[in-house]
Amino acid sequence: MSKHREFILRPIESILEEVPLALRNISPGLDTMGLYEYVMQSLFLKMTGFQEQKMKCICWELATDDYVYRYERYKKAPLGECSDLKEKNIVWGDLIEHVAKLEGHAVNIAEEEKLLIIDETKHVLEDFYKQTNMEGWAQREFHDYKMLISNCSKECLTFKTKKTMELFNHCENCVRRNSSGNDGSICKIGTLGEAYKALFEHRNRCAHNTLSYQHNLPSLQTLCKREYVFENYFLHFALLIMIDKMIICVFRHYLEVSNSDFSL
Repeated sequence: MSKHREFILRPIESILEEVPLALRNISPGLDTMGLYEYVMQSLFLKMTGFQEQKMKCICWELATDDYVYRYERYKKAPLGECSDLKEKNIVWGDLIEHVAKLEGHAVNIAEEEKLLIIDETKHVLEDFYKQTNMEGWAQREFHDYKMLISNCSKECLTFKTKKTMELFNHCENCVRRNSSGNDGSICKIGTLGEAYKALFEHRNRCAHNTLSYQHNLPSLQTLCKREYVFENYFLHFALLIMIDKMIICVFRHYLEVSNSDFSL
């Protein structure tokens, strides 16, 4: 299998598997609390960079097989870093479109596959939290994450508009439930797309070190905003993992229908 394909099929959660080894001699508690932000920010930047590179590799794989697409994507409408959701949706739509052309009909992820993606994502982060013994560092943040992700369902994943395919649904049903509940879940507070916006903004803050000239703590005005609940590393990780699993699912299908040799 080519290096690109091997990388695309490599799950992003493999980055989380490195942490227990790195922290095996550290006991999370008040005396080591200062390490928490360094560890989580390092993981976050590794995962965002990993996914950005994967999106570019997918474009390259499609362009290798389709010269018209190569011209369209690299000459007429080139992408940037593939860090924001808009560009990831473009790559997602490109991949879906290529599979649909090969299949001869519209394609999407099956309902049961969406449920499996959500369940596996929750399981990955539950294991990460327990195996890294983060109770002393992140008990409150992990509790908030579980509340936020609790009502995430298959309806939250993938959405087709007249022009594009999107990774996260706009969740109109969830938005309508906003006024009827206050349990703190994403379905009551906002959408996965809104949660990703917080992820993207935090990615820029970390990557460009924009906090270096600002106060360490957010203002009271920022803390009072409804969207501030999305400032959660575990939620950021969950969004990246769900995107990654959707991408891998469809890319495997692309390799199958395009008769690509898995042994290359």
